[in-house]
Amino acid sequence: MDRVLAFIDGLPGPAAAWWAGVGLILAVLGHATVWASTERPPGVVIYNNVVVPALIFAWFAWLAHTLNKVAAASFNEFRPALGEPEAEDTYRRQLTSINDRHAVLAAVAAVVIGSVAYYVGVRPLRETTPADLERVSEPLWGLATMALGIVVLHTITQLRLVSRLSGAARNVDIFKPGPINAFARLTAVSAMGLIAFVVTFMVYSPTQPIAYVIQECALLVVAAASFVLPLRVMHNRLVAEKMRLLSDSQDRLKLVLGRIHQAVDADDLSRAEQLRQTLTAVLSERDVLTRLHTWPWSAGTFRGFASALILPIALILFTQVIDRVI
Repeated sequence: MDRVLAFIDGLPGPAAAWWAGVGLILAVLGHATVWASTERPPGVVIYNNVVVPALIFAWFAWLAHTLNKVAAASFNEFRPALGEPEAEDTYRRQLTSINDRHAVLAAVAAVVIGSVAYYVGVRPLRETTPADLERVSEPLWGLATMALGIVVLHTITQLRLVSRLSGAARNVDIFKPGPINAFARLTAVSAMGLIAFVVTFMVYSPTQPIAYVIQECALLVVAAASFVLPLRVMHNRLVAEKMRLLSDSQDRLKLVLGRIHQAVDADDLSRAEQLRQTLTAVLSERDVLTRLHTWPWSAGTFRGFASALILPIALILFTQVIDRVI
């Protein structure tokens, strides 16, 4: 897997164009096979059973490629917070590598789950696909499902490592959000890659069997979890740091108020202005600490993810609930 992705990465031009080319080649080969083995006239495009699965395979292959690029960039930004120069190469390799054995297992599991969902929940409710066409479409859908399984595996591996790195970081500074927010970009890309697939599939096929809707909802749950859950470790550390700073601030506030009380009790107003300024500074510090953000993502990253997640939910509600009621 790593060699394939590295080979595509080494070619001139954007990787997306090369993966799109792979998808188109698969679609052309599928059409050539159908045209040669059936009575369908050459030139008739078969979208559902040939073009769509070929392009879905290319999409997930490109997504795996993109996840590696984003993971490498995010890790480079996270390095100051990690504080382990001797372990950086190991962590970077783990973030951007796909174990072949695990990839095979994930691909097989995805094909089994997808086949059961199709043959049990979808195929009995649809018109029968001609056997000669099905012999071409099944391998293409199998490739697309395998690619999905590998991407899900790679996403889970990366996000588990994000949690591990968040716990291992030695230089977590709540006042320097750059390094601690670095992995939010990776988790957002992981989530939005799955969300984009769901949205595209729903726009292309608005009327779907319930089995597909269930799978799409499951993918949305995975997408939301993949954005939030890996960042909880860093969130908990930032919460603890914020509580410590607020506790220290409260101690200083208590000390200043004590001095004010002493001055009032002694009827000593010579330091009144100084104590007033000190109290204002301590209260301002407390207000600043109260507003510190403890989730390790920027506002823009969160807005982008939330907007992407709302779209498929709205589509599901419209196509599966409102449309049926009307």
